[in-house]
Amino acid sequence: MAPSSGLDERGRQSNQKGVVRDICPGIGVLCRRISGRYDGRMAGPRALTILVVDDSAFVRASHCDRLAQRGFVTLTACDAEQARQVLAAEQVDAVVSDVEMPGDSGLQLCMWVRAQGGARRLPFVLVSSDDDAEAREEAMRAGADAFVGKGSCAEGLMDALEALLGLRAQHR
Repeated sequence: MAPSSGLDERGRQSNQKGVVRDICPGIGVLCRRISGRYDGRMAGPRALTILVVDDSAFVRASHCDRLAQRGFVTLTACDAEQARQVLAAEQVDAVVSDVEMPGDSGLQLCMWVRAQGGARRLPFVLVSSDDDAEAREEAMRAGADAFVGKGSCAEGLMDALEALLGLRAQHR
């Protein structure tokens, strides 16, 4: 399949890897679904879904590409408000959020998620360019399960998610 240069009438775009991107006009969120067959990296009957929250379109796309390569479905939001809308509308298995964003920070989003309670604890990973002990402590106080510095983001993020979601043995 050749890469598409535009969107079809349903707002979808496919690339060579079979990733379909749906732009959800109601909340401006990029929803990515992996087309194709089961590859052993799914949890039961569906792939695990990760919500990626970052105000940088480049960073969102970068995280989504890495996650899609590992077999995850990703949803994105550019700020905490959009993230809340996605969390209310979609079944999400984990959240990856930047700390510094316009409006509410990733720390505030994490505290909001924790305050919602629910039957299970949603894994939450905070990512920041501030990679010092104080930033890590603040992330843990906010309720984050993991903190990844942007300098070690590529593999650090994957390692944290796999550990939190119990997938380490499946990918090694």
